[in-house]
Amino acid sequence: MALCVLCGDPLNLGEKTVVPTDRGRDTINKASLERGDAVCLSEGEAVHEVCRRNYTNARNIQSVLKKKAEKENALSNLAQNLRSQKEYFDFAKCCLFCGKEANLDSRSGPKVYPVRTLDFERTIFQVCSQRCDEWADIVRSRLEFVSDLPAADAVYHQNCSLCFRSRKRPPQFTQSHQGNKQVKLGRPKDERKAEAFEKVATYLVQNENEQITVNDLIIKRKEFTDDAYSHPTMKQELQNYFGEQLIVTEVNGKSNVVTFRKTASSILHNFYAKKVKDEDAQKELILKTAAELLKNDIRAVPTSRAMYPSDDDISSRGANLEFVPKSLQILLENIFSGKETSVKVSSIGQAIMQASRPRLLLCPLQIGLAVQMHHCFDSKFLIDTLYSLGFCSSYKEVMTYEMNAAVSENNVAFQVDGHFTQYIADNLDHNTATLDGCNTFHGMGMIATVTPTIGKNRQDQKKN
Repeated sequence: MALCVLCGDPLNLGEKTVVPTDRGRDTINKASLERGDAVCLSEGEAVHEVCRRNYTNARNIQSVLKKKAEKENALSNLAQNLRSQKEYFDFAKCCLFCGKEANLDSRSGPKVYPVRTLDFERTIFQVCSQRCDEWADIVRSRLEFVSDLPAADAVYHQNCSLCFRSRKRPPQFTQSHQGNKQVKLGRPKDERKAEAFEKVATYLVQNENEQITVNDLIIKRKEFTDDAYSHPTMKQELQNYFGEQLIVTEVNGKSNVVTFRKTASSILHNFYAKKVKDEDAQKELILKTAAELLKNDIRAVPTSRAMYPSDDDISSRGANLEFVPKSLQILLENIFSGKETSVKVSSIGQAIMQASRPRLLLCPLQIGLAVQMHHCFDSKFLIDTLYSLGFCSSYKEVMTYEMNAAVSENNVAFQVDGHFTQYIADNLDHNTATLDGCNTFHGMGMIATVTPTIGKNRQDQKKN
C-alpha cells in the first residue's frame, strides 16, 4: 500500500493526490531541510495535495520551528533544574523524607538510621504511588536522582519514615537555632521512651490484620524499655499518635482491641485523588482499590473463636453463602461460569477470608472439610497439605475441634419407664510396635443397651 511521505497515511483513501514535478520536488525537499526533517521525495512519487500545500507553507514552517525551539528550551531548563536540585540535596546529611539535617552520630534529636537495602527504595516508591500527595512527589523526585541509596549513604529520621509509610502528615520539628547549636523548645522528652513507643507504633502498623490488644502493646513495649505503661496511658498515646484512624473496641470477647478505621468512602476518596495516566497503572490502581474494599468488608465480618461452627452451619448451603461478604460474592459470581455457583462462591470465598484473617476467622467450610478428611482418611499429611494450599483448617485445629467435641458431648445417663437399661463398659490395652516399647494405648469404652428397643430421632437426641 502506497503511503504519503509527508503525513504517513495511505494514498488510496479518497483524498486528492498529486505527483510533483521536478520543481515541486525541489520545493518539498527544501522545506524538509528548513523543518529539520528527513523527507526526500523521489521522482514519480505521489503525495496528498493538501499535505504538499501545508508542508511547503512558510507560516507553517515558522510555526513548527518556533514550537521546536520552545520545547528544547523547556527540556534544557528542566534538566538544569534537576541537576541543581540534585547538587543541592545531600543524601548523607539530610533526611530523605523531611529534607532536614540528619546526623547519624548525634545523641540528641530524632533517631536517624541509614538506608541499608535496595528493598527500602522499592518500598518507598510503592508508598509514593499509594499516597499520591505533595510529600510523595517530593520524596519520589529525590529517589529518582540516585539509583542506589545505600551507595549514596542516604539517611532518614525514624519518625519521618513511620509518618510517611502510615500516610500521615510530615512531622513538625519545633527547633530554634542559636548559631550552630540547636535548642529544642517545649518540655524535654525522654528520647528512650519516645523511641520505644515509635517501635510499638511500627509493630502495630505492620500487624494491623492481627487481633492486638492494648495489653499486647504494653507487653511489646517492655521489650524495648523497662518503664511501665498503664492501659489509659497507652490508649491515650495511641489516640494522639494515630488520631481518628484508630479505634479501641471489644472483639471476640476481648476488650481494648486496637484496630484501624477504614471506610469505603475514604478508600474511594483516595482512589479518585490519585491521578494515573498510564493504562496499566490505572488498571493496577483499580485492582488494588477493589482489594482494599474487599478486605475492609472482610474485617467487618463478626468473628468469634470462643465456639466452633455447628454441624448445621457447616452443612447449610445458605448459611455458608451468608458468611461471605456481599462484595466478595459479587466478585466471585462474575468470575465463575455456570448457572449454580453458590457452593464454589462459598468455598473459595471462605478460603479468601481465612487467608485474609488467618488468626481471627474460623470459617465453617474450612474446619468442616478438615474434619471430613480426618474421618475419611485419618491422614495428617493430607490435611496439612490442603491447609498449606488454603483449602481447609490445619491438623492441629482438627485435633482441638475433636477434643472440644468430645468434652461437650452430652453423655448423661437416661432411664425410660417400662424399659430395662444396662450399661456395659470395658477397657482396652494395646502395645504399639515401637522400638522402645513405650507409647502404649489404654482406653475405656461404655455403651447403654435398652430393652425393649426404643427409637430416638435426631431432634430427640438434641433435647436429651
